[in-house]
Amino acid sequence: MFFLSVRLDNVYMFRDFFLDFTMARKSSHFLAKHDALFEGSKIYVRKKLLILGANASGKTTFGRILCAIQNYLVGREMGTQINLLEKRYDQTKPGMFQVDFAIGEYAYRMRCVYDERGVKTEGLKVVKIFPSYTNKVLCKRLDDADYVTEYERPVNAPVPTILGKTGMVSSLLLRQENETYLTKFRDGIQFSYIFSDFASTQSSLHLQESVERLNHILPKIDNSVERIVSLKSEDSKLISHSYVIVFKNGQQMTIPDGDLNRADRTRLSHGTYEALQFLDFLTNVKNNPEMVAFIDEQLAHLHAELEAYLIMKALLVQRNGQIFCTTHNPELLDLNIAPQMVLLFRRTEDGFNEALYVSDRIKKNDRGFKGYYDNDFFGVLPDYSVLDKYFEED
Repeated sequence: MFFLSVRLDNVYMFRDFFLDFTMARKSSHFLAKHDALFEGSKIYVRKKLLILGANASGKTTFGRILCAIQNYLVGREMGTQINLLEKRYDQTKPGMFQVDFAIGEYAYRMRCVYDERGVKTEGLKVVKIFPSYTNKVLCKRLDDADYVTEYERPVNAPVPTILGKTGMVSSLLLRQENETYLTKFRDGIQFSYIFSDFASTQSSLHLQESVERLNHILPKIDNSVERIVSLKSEDSKLISHSYVIVFKNGQQMTIPDGDLNRADRTRLSHGTYEALQFLDFLTNVKNNPEMVAFIDEQLAHLHAELEAYLIMKALLVQRNGQIFCTTHNPELLDLNIAPQMVLLFRRTEDGFNEALYVSDRIKKNDRGFKGYYDNDFFGVLPDYSVLDKYFEED
């Protein structure tokens, strides 16, 4: 699956929001050489995105919304962590999301309107994508197409609940007559999201890297580490995935079954834990090349140069799926990335979130666009001068 565009209204702090992931023309940048929707297609999609923004500008929230939408598209109930019903800005009005996405040579548009009782109306459009289509042609085809299936909630419909709370699940996709679409979506939609504030509540975090690679990587990240040793069973028929981290002072830390959340996390620095978590996620990205991957500020406690190095490694992975990386660190703009790969989030004066691509303001592949960012050419840097009076001496 590829996100082609997302439209939001009255969802969190997004009001009349629209973001297009397609590009009008092919980029010559080496990181964008596989950005055609499929081989021979004239539709080009941003498959690698670096997302920057100040605190509360909407980066993490946008990731949560994308995650909620993908769960919705495969017929899952939105759980307590991400429940869009509770996140309508104006509680007296419905929320709405509309997503255009592609699976193989077909494009889909799903529109959903919901209120405090759950899904109110839904509609699905389907268009075959021909190699001659540009992104503008495809968008017009979707605009002009009729809905192949629709849903409107009956007046006396029961309210779905999740753990005692009003829940949200697609009524349209769970209809028996739409089983073909749901099967298509479940087969074609893979995703993995890792959020900074969800990290400590993950049920498990298994190291997938080999001991050899961990021995090359971890001591460079944390110089208190001497080596990593794999625990082996005396019974040759039993396979063990447990490790021991040996520190230079002689102390040891066991990682049962390779699960970091079952180890003594206080023994590792926050930055080291983040780096291991990032490496685990990166391995998952490599092993699932069609997956949508969203990495939310996972390296905030690392040195800026190491964060930039690891993010670049993630962007260099040869894969077909989309990958989103969020950060607060403007030093990442010094990486060799194209302006159309950088998405900036900001808050408007009335408090709503909006986004723009660097390429919206810079029309050439100018690698010096960090200077534009530092001088607030894009208008995304927060103004803290209003706080000066609170720190001035009496």
